Amino acid sequence: MAYGRRWNEKGVDLNRNALRLSEPFEGLVDRRRDVEDAYAELASLLNPTSWSEAKFWWRALSTVARKGFVATKRVLVSGQYSVPNGLWFGGTELQKSHKYVLKFLGKVVPPSSRIFLVDAHTGLGPSGVDTLMALGDDASLDGVRHVFGEPDGTFLYGETATGAASGYDATIGDVPRGYADRLGWTNARGLTQEFGTVPGLLVARALVRENAAWHHGDEDEQRAAARDVRDAFCVPSAAWQASVVERGVTVARQALAGLAAGRLP
Repeated sequence: MAYGRRWNEKGVDLNRNALRLSEPFEGLVDRRRDVEDAYAELASLLNPTSWSEAKFWWRALSTVARKGFVATKRVLVSGQYSVPNGLWFGGTELQKSHKYVLKFLGKVVPPSSRIFLVDAHTGLGPSGVDTLMALGDDASLDGVRHVFGEPDGTFLYGETATGAASGYDATIGDVPRGYADRLGWTNARGLTQEFGTVPGLLVARALVRENAAWHHGDEDEQRAAARDVRDAFCVPSAAWQASVVERGVTVARQALAGLAAGRLP
């Protein structure tokens, strides 16, 4: 984000790259052929070689009208592993930044520790409102609800959901599950906290424009597109930023209290 990109220096989406050991990169495209094919069908919408405002909106709205909003969203957020220059590319190997963090955590956090992860993001749901997506089984979800109440969108990550949390049932490579698996944390649970910014199609617009500019545009186009991405993920509003800080601190305190009381993980 320091460079106005949603992806790392290699164009990889780090939150689709932290695969569990049971999900090797080798052969992944074939194992997810239906997801990869669905992504390929939207190539002209997601990965144009030049930016056109009119063409984007025509393609986006016609796709949503044809497939439905949730089905379209599922294609976008599920990640893909076959188009290196495309949006939501999960990579072909674990990225260095993950390796560094995993190495550090492996040194300072014993595998037997009681761990609760809060993975914070922006760009999903109503502006300034957070959606909590839980990681775990039915029993741990009960614990999450006991600690955090009943926020909209709490569900088993990877299962069918409704509302802002819908469409993530085919998503893999997220940090909470990937780190817990790779570090052997047997007593770990977590949740993803997603803060809404602007409507979903505007987020998609910013990402499509930026990616087209990054690969095919000039410096002026890249700078303008980078501003769009920053505004789509960090709303330039004091009220929005205050609400994000307030809810972020609240959830962090609830997690600490839940751990101290033995209700988490």
